Amino acid sequence: MRAKHSCRSSRSRAFSRSGHDSTSEGVSYRHVTESAVMASEIEQLVDLQGFLKLASNPA
Repeated sequence: MRAKHSCRSSRSRAFSRSGHDSTSEGVSYRHVTESAVMASEIEQLVDLQGFLKLASNPA
């Protein structure tokens, strides 16, 4: 398997109405390295075999 690099962003917004009208917004970025299966590895699989990736085990 090969590592795939990507950058993910998330945006959050919060509102507060308790006495003051305030709004805050933030954007955060994080670098993510994930294992990726190459096309040649998939082609070499025997019939009825495959790859399984679980969220709890990203590697």
